[in-house]
Amino acid sequence: MPKDEGGTNALEASHPKALLSGGGTMIRAFVCDFFRYKGAEIIEEEDILTVRLPPELADYFERKELRLSFRAEAADEESELVTRGSHLFDKIVRYLENEGERLYFRYLPRLSFDKRARDAYIAEHFTFVNCRPHSFKVRRIQRREVIFNFKVRYLSDEKEEQLVSLRATEDGSIERLPSGLLPAEAIEFFPKKPPGAFTNREIRKHFSRCVERISQIARQEATELETAILERLEANVERLQRYYHQLIDELPPVTEANAPRRRKEITRLEEEFRLKLREEIDNHRLQVEIRLVS
Repeated sequence: MPKDEGGTNALEASHPKALLSGGGTMIRAFVCDFFRYKGAEIIEEEDILTVRLPPELADYFERKELRLSFRAEAADEESELVTRGSHLFDKIVRYLENEGERLYFRYLPRLSFDKRARDAYIAEHFTFVNCRPHSFKVRRIQRREVIFNFKVRYLSDEKEEQLVSLRATEDGSIERLPSGLLPAEAIEFFPKKPPGAFTNREIRKHFSRCVERISQIARQEATELETAILERLEANVERLQRYYHQLIDELPPVTEANAPRRRKEITRLEEEFRLKLREEIDNHRLQVEIRLVS
């Protein structure tokens, strides 16, 4: 039986003999499904079923066409009565024995799988024809893992915050949770004091490796943010340049009397522009803060 981490359920489709004891209606449906599945042409005429067989089945049944009846009172000299245990029914069963009579399937690994979730999964992924789920088996595997939740802040002229959750497993792998936060159902599933939890030394080791990973994530995000920050900085610098050029242009025309005062005012405006420029550069300087939340 296939095994799968987190939980494996096996479904068994029972043998046709065990399922078709409900009378002619079920047997007729089973026979129709069998021949349709094998590519035969079926003509239904009230109580009589005419089946034109493909070459493979024609060789097996030693006839090119079958005329079948499922009720004794409807049978005639040209038709063959099909009941549980009849020659044709048993021949179909023997044919199917070579194709298998059990089906196993595996669920995807997950934290938990209750009966309602299992039944919903089966209904969504499987359609049963003349069979039913017979037995379910679950294999549970306990794995140790620790999840670190980090808050990353990107500070410049704008502030952005990001929550990043990293899962470290006992085999040494580190995975970023897609949601950025530990799912609520996972929090409910995990016991508060899980058996066989990591030692403090192991947790420190995993934490050190997760710090390296979150630093890589933050650097990559910062590189992408810097492009947008630089564009905003350039726009602000151009605005300042236009503003101070306009102030200088609006000064009274230079004359012998006002020349010293005009030069002094231009010097003041240029110094003020340089101060504003430094403020803009400092304001757009990107800083990254990483903090462990839990």
